[in-house]
Amino acid sequence: MLPELVADVLALADAAGARTFHVVGHDWGGVVAWALAAGHPERVRSATVLSTPHPAALREGVVRGTQAMRSTYVAGFQVPALPERLLLARSGAALRALLVRGGLPADLAAGYARRMAEPGALSAALGWYRALPLGRGRTGEVRVPVTYLHGRDDPFFAPASVRATAAHVRGEFSQARLPTGHWLPEREPAAVADAVLARVRRSA
Repeated sequence: MLPELVADVLALADAAGARTFHVVGHDWGGVVAWALAAGHPERVRSATVLSTPHPAALREGVVRGTQAMRSTYVAGFQVPALPERLLLARSGAALRALLVRGGLPADLAAGYARRMAEPGALSAALGWYRALPLGRGRTGEVRVPVTYLHGRDDPFFAPASVRATAAHVRGEFSQARLPTGHWLPEREPAAVADAVLARVRRSA
C-alpha cells in the first residue's frame, strides 16, 4: 500500500510541474510523508510531520514503551464490515464518541462523523488499516530537513516512539511538543502553520 501512496504523491507533483517540493502530513499522511522523504530525497525539499513518529520509532515504542497498548484499536479496525456497523449505528453516535475521546472537539467530531456516514466513506478510511498486512518494505532513514510536531497528550503515540524519532533523521531536524493531543491541525492551527512556514523558509 505505502509504495503506491508515495507514487501517487510523486505523480501529483509531476502533474503540477514540481520537480522538488515540501511535504506536510498528519497521522496516516505522516506515514506517507516519512516514506516519501526517506525514499525520494531528491524530490523532497523538506518534510513537516504532525503527530506520527517515524515508523521505525513506532516499532521501537512497541518494544520499549506503551505503543502496543496504544495501538490495539488497529486490530479492531481490520475486522471486515463489523467496525462500519458499530461506528455508524444510531447516526454515527459511536464514531462521534470515539473521536471526542481521542481529543477532537465535539463540533468537529460531529462533522467528521457525518462525512464518514456518506456511502463508502468509512470503509475507505478503514482501508488504510486493513491494508497494513500488505505493506511492503520498511521506511529507512530520512536525510532531508524535517520538522516533527507532536501533542503532549496524544493517546495514540507512546512517548518512547516520539523520543526515538530523532534517531531516524539524518537531515536537519527540529522537534516541538504542543500542549494538546493528537489533532494538531484542529487544535493548534496557528502553531502548525507557523511551523510549516518556518520549515519551508529554512529549506527554500
